Amino acid sequence: MTTIMIISQQEEFCIRTIYMDFSSHISTKVPGRILFFLWLKSPIFIISLKLLTNRVALVICHVLKSKLYSYTVIQKAMKLRTFDPNTSYRFRELDELNALSSILNESKSKLSTSLQYYLQKYRHILDIPRLCRALAVPGELAENFIKAAKSEEHNTSEDELDNVQYPPIYQIVENLQRYFLMKTDDDTNNSNNLIAPSLSISHKEAIYTDINELAVYSKMYYDIEIVKSNPLISEEYPHGNPFDHIIDIMSQGAIIIRFKYILRNKSLPAEEKVVSYHLMDFDKKKVLGVHIEGDNKFSMYKQWGEGDQRLLPIYAEYEGTIIRWGKHEAEQAAISENKGEDRREFLY
Repeated sequence: MTTIMIISQQEEFCIRTIYMDFSSHISTKVPGRILFFLWLKSPIFIISLKLLTNRVALVICHVLKSKLYSYTVIQKAMKLRTFDPNTSYRFRELDELNALSSILNESKSKLSTSLQYYLQKYRHILDIPRLCRALAVPGELAENFIKAAKSEEHNTSEDELDNVQYPPIYQIVENLQRYFLMKTDDDTNNSNNLIAPSLSISHKEAIYTDINELAVYSKMYYDIEIVKSNPLISEEYPHGNPFDHIIDIMSQGAIIIRFKYILRNKSLPAEEKVVSYHLMDFDKKKVLGVHIEGDNKFSMYKQWGEGDQRLLPIYAEYEGTIIRWGKHEAEQAAISENKGEDRREFLY
């Protein structure tokens, strides 16, 4: 039900004055909470508010609260807001990618360390006690907190968070979908070697999952940035926002970021590490170059859509490297390698 409020010309003038004054304040780079207190002391705000009736004052405060909330959300998520998919998602030569290894290792180490908290505290609710499962916990905590806050009596009736637009997420998806559409539009075009030929439905689903995961990571980053300073939930983020490190890895051109088990030279047990896949120009082909947490250079490559069993080593020292999502699958691959028994595809 919509309520129509009749206001006087003087009240309309005051509302427009307050709104314009508020908008001029949020165009600055002042942090949200400091900005709000400065604005409350604004002479224009004080004089204009005195001329409004209580009912109209409540309405204008409601509108401005929504505007301030949207501004604060965007401001807090500044790292992702300034993320440029067109700059990050470009093909790099092997030497350029290798030069990024130290930066990638620092971000991956911080990510793994920050997730230990969730792995230990929420182990009992994880279907599999491993870091890849713990990765979802901080984002789900933030999402649930936001949903609960929306239902509180003192919150506005509008779903303000839903009104905030996150352009970088859509730009990321559109940028990466372009490579897939180039392939499907002309399957006879062999110049685009990034996407594997003769894609099955499973291969296509795997590619869309890769793209969707980045959007999910980005949304979780936003949600955590919104709530992590709230004293009611801040203790759940002792190491800050874990997805802050994922955004850093994405900014270095990673289009796939996952925790996987690594086995080298059949040395058991397999270890869970962060593995990232980057756009790479290699040997006159466009492929996905693979970087494994702790390595000082990129180790393997494949076409997008292929399973990890098709990875090819870049250097001879990585010929015995096996990458799989599951620990059992990694160790079983080492056993089956000699017998030639394992023909399964591992697309994720």
